[in-house]
Amino acid sequence: MSGLQRTPALDEHQHLVNMPHDNDAVHQGDVYTVSKWLNLGAGSSLDVLIHTTNASERMHINAIADVEAESALYLYEGINMVASGTSLSPYNNSRCCADDSKMSLRVSPTVTSVDTTLLSTKAGGGSHARGFGGSADILNHFILAPAETYLFRISAVDAGWVSSQVTWHEE
Repeated sequence: MSGLQRTPALDEHQHLVNMPHDNDAVHQGDVYTVSKWLNLGAGSSLDVLIHTTNASERMHINAIADVEAESALYLYEGINMVASGTSLSPYNNSRCCADDSKMSLRVSPTVTSVDTTLLSTKAGGGSHARGFGGSADILNHFILAPAETYLFRISAVDAGWVSSQVTWHEE
């Protein structure tokens, strides 16, 4: 998919059809999703490593996390690591299109340092026994740079399950 604009179309009644860009991207087969959940001990993290290729496509990313107990969420840019973790297989949200994503995602990398914090927020509050869970998401998507490595991290302040979903479209 190239560019942000699509040619307008008329329906059978000669009314203008205007499809939102994100919905159009799904129809073009350029929207992908991965998800992962884990039970974490207090102080543990679920890390999802995101690597963009040198391809000309731009990657627009959104992420969401659901947590059972208080947790912190981060998105980092510029990751230094000693091991890249286990590959996650994205699925194409358009089930009638067989295009493969040009972005790779891995879970549980061994990270030694991060360069830039792009997002830092909290979800839930209190401990599992006396607190509550919650959700947090990246409301405004980020457009990721080509040939760059990012890290989406959910850190459990208190023990409990965490679930993450990363969705992106390529253009």
